[in-house]
Amino acid sequence: MKIQYYIECSKPLTKTSGTAYVCADNHYYYNNPRAAAAVVILNESNKILVSKRAIEPRKGTYDLPGGFIEPNGQLKML
Repeated sequence: MKIQYYIECSKPLTKTSGTAYVCADNHYYYNNPRAAAAVVILNESNKILVSKRAIEPRKGTYDLPGGFIEPNGQLKML
């Protein structure tokens, strides 16, 4: 698939590596579909717990806790 524009700002993307692209507003897009997991945690007031991203892409923005699943990795229910 040829990636041309970033969906949030509609600015053209420049390929920076095999799977990474960046636009003029410094938005990053990674064209590397991978299995990932996330969790939604509600407190007693039905408010959702979110985490603040510490690394790029989107450092400083809020996200659901989760991450990528390694090949042959095991998912466990706690």
